[in-house]
Amino acid sequence: MRGTTAWLIKQVYPVEIFDFFATTIDELHGAKAAPDRRLLSIRTAADCRACGDDLLSQLGRHSGHGVRSIVASGGRVYALVEDGEVMAQLTMDLAGPLAIENPIPLRVTLPENSGFLSCLYTYPAWRRHGLAQRLIRSVVHELSREGIKEVISYVSSTSVTSQNAFLATGWRRAGLL
Repeated sequence: MRGTTAWLIKQVYPVEIFDFFATTIDELHGAKAAPDRRLLSIRTAADCRACGDDLLSQLGRHSGHGVRSIVASGGRVYALVEDGEVMAQLTMDLAGPLAIENPIPLRVTLPENSGFLSCLYTYPAWRRHGLAQRLIRSVVHELSREGIKEVISYVSSTSVTSQNAFLATGWRRAGLL
């Protein structure tokens, strides 16, 4: 119903509505799940070189600003990969302030020990397999071991599938823009 309402508002007014979501390791559903052996963590320039150009190119199409650029600015790219094929990926920013350019320029300052999940994408052949939820759980669990206490994200109010993935893993709505 929320997605339909947001869509109707967009049809009448030139606005975009975003829901901000937040979670902690304690709120996360399935946080005790076994680590996914398919999880690829790209944190450093050395990780980028180890991935190779083909995989970086595939990840770059849905990472926001390109994998090397994200890593150079202190961010990370995580993906579930099987046989060299990316199934789902997300981008995590750990330093701020962050510039969000979709749809209007916005600067977000992160609280200490927080991360910002800025891009989440599941490739079409792998949708409806729960991979976005598995990836979110794995990344939040990994970050909690590094001292990250809270992760924040935003989702278009018309993207019901993405919102459901966040809600199903235990995220809570934390604001509206």
